[in-house]
Amino acid sequence: MDVCYENLDKKPTVSHSSRKLLQTTKATRRTARSRDRKTPLQHHRKMYYIWFFANIAWAVLAFPLGVAAIALARNYQMYRDQVEHALEWKERWAHSTKPVPSLRRSDGSVASTSTKTSEVPYWETSECRKPLALPESSWKPPFTDPIEDYPTAQLVEGPIFCIFNHSSYKRDKEWAFRTGLINGRLCTHVVYASAKVTADDLASADPGFDLVKEGFKNLALLKTKYQHLRVLVSFGEYERGSANLSILASSAVRRAKFSQNVLSWLTENDYDGVHVHWTIADAGRCGSPNDAAWLSKLVDKLRLTLSRNYTIALTIPPFKSRRPGYALDNLVANVDYLIVQTHDIHGPYENATHCASPFNSEGPSLISALTDVVEDVPPYTTQKICFSLSLAALSFRLGIVNSPDTDSVPARVLGPGIEGNFTGMRGRMAFYEVCVLGDHSAYMDFKEICSYKGLANNWISYENPMSLSSKVSEIFRRLNIYCVVMWDIDMDDAKGTCGLGRTPLLASVHKELLIASSHNPAAPTQEAL
Repeated sequence: MDVCYENLDKKPTVSHSSRKLLQTTKATRRTARSRDRKTPLQHHRKMYYIWFFANIAWAVLAFPLGVAAIALARNYQMYRDQVEHALEWKERWAHSTKPVPSLRRSDGSVASTSTKTSEVPYWETSECRKPLALPESSWKPPFTDPIEDYPTAQLVEGPIFCIFNHSSYKRDKEWAFRTGLINGRLCTHVVYASAKVTADDLASADPGFDLVKEGFKNLALLKTKYQHLRVLVSFGEYERGSANLSILASSAVRRAKFSQNVLSWLTENDYDGVHVHWTIADAGRCGSPNDAAWLSKLVDKLRLTLSRNYTIALTIPPFKSRRPGYALDNLVANVDYLIVQTHDIHGPYENATHCASPFNSEGPSLISALTDVVEDVPPYTTQKICFSLSLAALSFRLGIVNSPDTDSVPARVLGPGIEGNFTGMRGRMAFYEVCVLGDHSAYMDFKEICSYKGLANNWISYENPMSLSSKVSEIFRRLNIYCVVMWDIDMDDAKGTCGLGRTPLLASVHKELLIASSHNPAAPTQEAL
């Protein structure tokens, strides 16, 4: 290569042919190096990709593999229990005395006409060895709720429905109401309120309690202690203000599929029936003018699908103005119980103070609501009518104005009053919260038949054992309706804080039903219903 240096400060001059040869050589070397080996940066990038995708695969597969392992372990435990039961029975049969069949010779004659038995030691014969009791299955729900032991009570002759609010477990730990706190000795039916309705099936409205904590199954376990108890599931409560039930009941195909799914659900969870809580008026603008007719068709299909061994209860609005188009004749013929929704005739958001279920008043009352229903159904079906009572207290906040004649007079109701320390619902309180308020003094409203007390600028109306006894006994005497639905049993005093014993409100109704059945032979018995 010829290079000329004319000046030391100048760059060397390279000929065109030499420059081309030099570039070709560099390119060849670069290509060879990149083909023979990788740079450190490329090597680290490849290892990073491998590490990244390995972690992604582990994150995706870890959860399903863990769930599958738990399911396999649980199924294996149940399989072992079944095998142990089978071996136990096999051992019993092995030690039992069995006749030995006669043997025939080759010529066809019988070898012996006497019946032989297998030789078993005398200490292992059926006379000396008692049959062993089958071991109980070791599997129980993971959150089995212990059942409280209440004093023995006489079975009531006349249904008492106890509505269990499945959201009451969210309260303060001391007063969180669970399934085991239900006094099954005083109830004949317990209703789980409430399940949710999907397109054509029942589903959990609170999976954290219903499924994870086994709320559905724990309520059914009450029957292991109280053999007379019947357990029902309610649906329709969570469909208020929606068209879900209208869409479901409008199609014959969906009604049939829903009824079959309800039967499967009841069988799987060991329940004894359903409580249909579809009050048409609560649908609002989402409802349809045909809802009443569709409700009748839905109840008809449920009755055809569920045998008479299953109980069907239906809640209806208390007044004619709220049940337009209801065919009560058809409904009462296909249900076992027709529950008149009288537990919330009044609420804390009204502009006047009232009891939740007033016996009698100028406006809506228990007597007027039940009289309307009795007049609308055939006489022979009145024994199916039930009325509901709320165990919750109502609190109203009053506006007080000064008057020259009196120190102070109530001016008007400003809205809901105080809330309970444990229930936390403004305008509503539990009985165990009311009984300890103020100076423990209370007054009786003899027209509405309920108790009330004042606390600062709050007016609190509530039921106590005396008011409930008076109210239900008057209804028994006047209308011959002997089916009572106790709404919100979690509002009763299950721990005896008020000094009246445990579940005093429920006990007072139970006592009045016993008295009514002893004085009135026509009162329906539990077996008859």
